[in-house]
Amino acid sequence: MKARKDYLNKLQDLEGNIRVFCRLRPRHTIDQDTPLIVEVEDDYTVKFLNDQNHSTKTFNFDSCMRESTSNLEVFNACKNILKSGMDG
Repeated sequence: MKARKDYLNKLQDLEGNIRVFCRLRPRHTIDQDTPLIVEVEDDYTVKFLNDQNHSTKTFNFDSCMRESTSNLEVFNACKNILKSGMDG
């Protein structure tokens, strides 16, 4: 247990103490006809589209997960920082 805690603390120090994840929720069936205003460009970048003035804004995150990402994949991406927080 001590070795795991030390390892996770070192890993957290290397990655930084604050990480921001972005996950697009799956679209509900009633939302299927509305235009999509957010798209994941890659594993780290999300682009927001503004239809009114046709502009875009891009944001970078430590990890971006698409609509098709399962809850298990989200948990696997976050589990190390969750374990580190629970270990204290």
